[in-house]
Amino acid sequence: MTVYPQKYKLNCTKIGYYRYGISMSIGSTTLATYTRCYDSSRNCNGAVLVSSTNTVRYTVSITWDWDRRTISSGSISQSTTGNQMYQCRVADYPSSNEIRIRNVTIKVPYTAPSSLTVINKTAGTIITVSWTALDSSDADGYVVNVTSDTDTVQTVQVKGSSNNITTLNGLSALTTYSITVRPYQQLLGPASTTISVFTHCQHKGIYLAHNGNCYPNGSYFWDSRVNERAKVISCVLPGTILTTGQWVRVADPDDPVYCNSNSASDPFRCTSIASPATLSLYLAQSLPAAQAGWYKCCLPTDCSDPNTNIIFANIFRFAEIESFTVADLPSDMTVYPQKYKLNCIKIGFYRYGINMRIDSTALASYTNCDDRSSNSPCPGTVLVSKSNTVRYTVDITAWDGMIVSSGSISQSTTGDQMYQCRVADHPGANEIRIRDVIIKVPDTAPSSLTEVNKTANTITVSWTALDSSDADGYVVNVTSDTDTVQTVQVKGSSNNTITLNGLNTETTYSITVRAYQQLLGPASSAISVRTLSGTLGTVSTKM
Repeated sequence: MTVYPQKYKLNCTKIGYYRYGISMSIGSTTLATYTRCYDSSRNCNGAVLVSSTNTVRYTVSITWDWDRRTISSGSISQSTTGNQMYQCRVADYPSSNEIRIRNVTIKVPYTAPSSLTVINKTAGTIITVSWTALDSSDADGYVVNVTSDTDTVQTVQVKGSSNNITTLNGLSALTTYSITVRPYQQLLGPASTTISVFTHCQHKGIYLAHNGNCYPNGSYFWDSRVNERAKVISCVLPGTILTTGQWVRVADPDDPVYCNSNSASDPFRCTSIASPATLSLYLAQSLPAAQAGWYKCCLPTDCSDPNTNIIFANIFRFAEIESFTVADLPSDMTVYPQKYKLNCIKIGFYRYGINMRIDSTALASYTNCDDRSSNSPCPGTVLVSKSNTVRYTVDITAWDGMIVSSGSISQSTTGDQMYQCRVADHPGANEIRIRDVIIKVPDTAPSSLTEVNKTANTITVSWTALDSSDADGYVVNVTSDTDTVQTVQVKGSSNNTITLNGLNTETTYSITVRAYQQLLGPASSAISVRTLSGTLGTVSTKM
């Protein structure tokens, strides 16, 4: 029932005398008529099924368009509502002593469902609607149609006359949809009154929107992409009515954006919508350097109201660092050496330089980058081309507790690792952006690693626990003749004892312990322990 308009065929099969006339009609409108038919000469447009009994089938193709409430067959059309009754007439020829009539009825709902209503909206992509169900004698089910800007987005069939709720998934945020529902029996009936539904980015809480996309708190916006009324940054609070509302520069809370100012020193303009509370911001001219940076939007009241809702946006000139993060940090601390990635995402002006480093050691450095050129020397991954959002990645290929390595580049370090990403617009370098990210790493190794018990196949060791601010847990490493025998992760900074099982008898093992946070710290001094023979009992070295 989701294919529209609907098409079907009428078949009237005649049998008997070879001379006749035949017609098919709806109401007073003839859809097909043939006279002076003579089966021997096949002068009428039928399909012979059985020649010995003059069995011939005549077919009419029908298109049903409920929006126009018409059935059509070629150039012939007829308005109709409700059930469709078709008639086939056969008359013998020439005397017409016998006229045969056969009717067929196609069930079509006469009325549309009423009270189509939105009962729930979720996360901008899901709408649930309901309507008043029809009696089972009037409908076998329903078809819900969703359009946007006249284009059909989805059509959903709901089986059963009593099933009067459906959830529409996979929609887009910040979009106005038109929704109708029709009942069906053998064919579709009339459409309900259309309802219009706007999908927010979210249906609770304040959010940002720009150029048809949703943005979270703390998003970055390039000034050249918000420089006209059609490119506003919208601050929206669903379910509320705008009273005052306000955009304010964070660096100077006493410097709100004056929406109606035409001053050269105040380049911002605003538009507003009362319900839901919406206050949109755009630039009427270039953004002065002193006014670049963080802005906050307050809805539905101004920022002086302690109960207002607040969200932040960064409006910048030239190029900016959207984020600098660490990815793929190890969750299993027993895998060694450790590997992870640094991701620096640049947004804004298409010409720039970018580098990432630890301390004074550059891990990656690119100059004369040009996002417009396919021959740019900078190997970033384009995330959003229209805003020149590009991700640069550095693979940390090995961390052994003392040295960071990225390919052939290495740097000794202890304690927390601080990485830095720097982006400079090119060629003027008027703006240099710097972002740091810190990975927590224990500065010192656990002390006093000691054997407290051993058997032929086990060794129990302990060490001095570190404070919870210096460790999330420990990793104990056991080797024999330089081969790693086992590596055990101990979670919790206060858990400082472990029994190592499954060891060989009369074997000497070298044991170390490391603390870990996001990465492993340095190893303790190694202790050497030899397991007992199988004929001896347990030996405790704990005093």
